[in-house]
Amino acid sequence: MTIKRCVFIILFSAIFTFASSAGINIKTPAWRKVGELGKEKNYIFVCCGDLKTKKGKKMMAVLEKTKKELSGRKKKSKKGKQKRISKKIAIVEVKMDDPKERELIGSFNIRENPTVLVVAPNGAATGYFPGTVDKNNLVESLVSLKEAELIKNLQDGCVVFLCFHGNKEPDFTAIKTDLKSVADNFKGTVNVVYANSDDKNEEKLRENFKMSSESETTVFIVIPPGRTAAKLEGDEINKANLMRTLLSSCGSGGCAPSSCK
Repeated sequence: MTIKRCVFIILFSAIFTFASSAGINIKTPAWRKVGELGKEKNYIFVCCGDLKTKKGKKMMAVLEKTKKELSGRKKKSKKGKQKRISKKIAIVEVKMDDPKERELIGSFNIRENPTVLVVAPNGAATGYFPGTVDKNNLVESLVSLKEAELIKNLQDGCVVFLCFHGNKEPDFTAIKTDLKSVADNFKGTVNVVYANSDDKNEEKLRENFKMSSESETTVFIVIPPGRTAAKLEGDEINKANLMRTLLSSCGSGGCAPSSCK
């Protein structure tokens, strides 16, 4: 099974190829600014190019309009009350001919002027749009926190145990212990991401993996650049089976956990 959402397809075919084996490890002034804005829980639109051109001005107008609309966006709750669902968004401008930003431009293989990168607060690159972009593209790239955590781990070259669980499942404590135990055997190359099946903010992530809020505890093994290699459910999730499935999924000919980073 593969992850079909367009964000994943764009990122892992375009971005992951050009990131270093240690993940997205860029040390330019603009990328440092992205990191600072991320710590303030901003999603960042990184606009690379000559913004004085007609295409540059048009792209910047779309970014500014989207930022303004999302910052005041509201929806009606079941009780008819207005509920704010805004996201903090910042814009960082990068000149493609700036020698100080050569590493950033090269890392993402940015060639078209202008190009927009969308970056989540945790530093995961979640959108890549060369030449043109519209509001729908940008909104789709503002992924949930758990999806951003999954993407960041994959972009860092790590194998991920993605665990969907409910709050009241009696077996979850034991499953959590087994997941941690197996991941600890591959420090820094295998990580666990937990997604609560009842969390409405993670609805799109559940849809990606064809999960519902009623599904039993399920673990997906996702390997870089974004392929779902295995799925374990209920009683299948135990330490021995997790280790066996991990090694068979990522071993010979694939991405062995010991060499992911």
